Amino acid sequence: MSLFPQDIDESKTKTTSYSLVNMTIVPTSKISNTKIVKVDFFQKDLSGLPIYYDKGISSSIEFWVGKENNIMEVVGARFFHNDISEIFSAYAIKTAVQAYSELQQGQAYIAYKPTNTVEFTIKNVFLGYYAGAKPQEFMMPIVIFEGNDNFLAYVSAVRDEWVSK
Repeated sequence: MSLFPQDIDESKTKTTSYSLVNMTIVPTSKISNTKIVKVDFFQKDLSGLPIYYDKGISSSIEFWVGKENNIMEVVGARFFHNDISEIFSAYAIKTAVQAYSELQQGQAYIAYKPTNTVEFTIKNVFLGYYAGAKPQEFMMPIVIFEGNDNFLAYVSAVRDEWVSK
């Protein structure tokens, strides 16, 4: 289809195996149980910083591949790609302590939280960019919080006085 964007980092491609249990798709680690494979494609880093998406552990470019009657088929897809502009601006950013305070106050976007888990240990904090699932005019700098069980939360990295309200 010639839709593969030039800014995809193939080394970041991630596959997730799923099985069917009572007509429900559930993750599986066993190849023998796999009925569907989800393939996520991620964009290349921007200025050395990773790009994160609305669903956290998934990309906005994903394909679900299944096998029926010994034929591999794309059974589902989500394809949204943000073109990255060459125009950029410099902004003052928050410290990790400021961003963590906002996370504690519930002022963060929770991109991924495992079901039935209420407490998380933050294991990693770093800068990146946010690419939403809708067209946006710019890549938003974010502070990313990674925790146990793939917990992911984002806080805007741009200091409040630099954001027009």
